[in-house]
Amino acid sequence: MVNQRIAVIVNPTAGKRRHHSVQRFVDYLEKANCEVLVKKTRFQGHATELARELADSGEYTHIVAAGGDGTIAEVAEGIVGSGVILCVLPIGTANVFAHELSIAFNEIQNAADIIKGHWVRLWPACLFNDGKRSLSIQMIGIGIDAHIVHHISSRLKRMIGKTAYLFQTIRSLWQYPFYEMLVSIEGRATEKATAVIISKGAFYAGNYRLLPWSKQKEKAFSVLLFQSPSKMSYLYAVAAFFMGKIADCKHIKIVKAEKVKIEANTRIPIQSDGDARGCTPATIEISTKALKVAIPA
Repeated sequence: MVNQRIAVIVNPTAGKRRHHSVQRFVDYLEKANCEVLVKKTRFQGHATELARELADSGEYTHIVAAGGDGTIAEVAEGIVGSGVILCVLPIGTANVFAHELSIAFNEIQNAADIIKGHWVRLWPACLFNDGKRSLSIQMIGIGIDAHIVHHISSRLKRMIGKTAYLFQTIRSLWQYPFYEMLVSIEGRATEKATAVIISKGAFYAGNYRLLPWSKQKEKAFSVLLFQSPSKMSYLYAVAAFFMGKIADCKHIKIVKAEKVKIEANTRIPIQSDGDARGCTPATIEISTKALKVAIPA
């Protein structure tokens, strides 16, 4: 791939990883005769604004999201359905989406893979809540994992990376009351749950496998319903997750769906791709527009 115009949208606050890698990434693309424009985000949602503006201009074939999963989701929101190819330079904390698609973390290999020109069509999820719509490229959590995201210290996350989540998980286990939710699955069946994960992919919390399958290429997602109010049962589920056996937990039910609606008697926190996204009630459904994403050969 030569003589291509590539825009790079950088989240300067993402992770604690080396942002000098962004410059090496850009240098490699330019040496391969690609024209590269770099833009930095200034606030939450800015990546979507930048990506939409760049995609609408018709001047760019590829737009790179340089950041974590939240930044990728924001860029994806701005270009979904446009035909512009989303590229990922993972410099965030968890980088689940990059693990999901086996995207290179080394910036030189990453740029080389983009130049080769391979891409895949994916179907992200859409979250509707608090009067807003947002795109999710990997997972949406409702309940305790969202409580963790809502309350984690950004400063601590920048200092110690993923370890910050461990400290906040301990705090949230102590603080969170495991409220009951009603989950309507495609308007046909209603399930009770105290925590819900909507997953497009197989990975969660970095390179840990949550499920043995991925729904990224399908117009569907997996719905994990934690159906116990017991904190001990939740700890058991967490241990099973790290052992790759969460599907065997008796308090967890997994179903496939294209649309779910979640309601509760109180407002329950929601996270999407590692960013806080308000509270319930919420509806999650498959996007009507596909996303083109660059992948390794």
